[in-house]
Amino acid sequence: MLDNGFKLENSHTINSKFTHKNGYQFNEIGTINLDEVNSPIFYRRIKEVLRIHALIVEAKYNDTLSKIYFNAGLRLNYIEQFKKKLLEPRLQFNYAITKYFNLEVLGEFKSQNSYQVIDLQNDYFGIEKRRWILANNNDPYSKK
Repeated sequence: MLDNGFKLENSHTINSKFTHKNGYQFNEIGTINLDEVNSPIFYRRIKEVLRIHALIVEAKYNDTLSKIYFNAGLRLNYIEQFKKKLLEPRLQFNYAITKYFNLEVLGEFKSQNSYQVIDLQNDYFGIEKRRWILANNNDPYSKK
């Protein structure tokens, strides 16, 4: 599996308590799966690539006097091959009740574009093969 990409980020400090960030991220994820059998002779090489563009917006509020930390963000992913947009909100809230006790609330939605499956060989040895599979926009657990 190969994962290449870059990220551009811009940060603005509005005042001592409020910060705003935005940015762009590009990722190219690729996998190559190889099957080779000697008897009968069989060779298969499958290469797959996904390109993902993301716009990121985040706002952070940090007040040390009232002991409140709040961070909210939004990420819009666009997967080129599927022409599909995915929205991923993120939220973090922290309140220091005492010096040693904090209340923290976290929430986020995330998407996953690759996963690993385990194939067992159907022969006497039963050798395990681990393969990386890319999302196909249809069935999340299907093999291509």
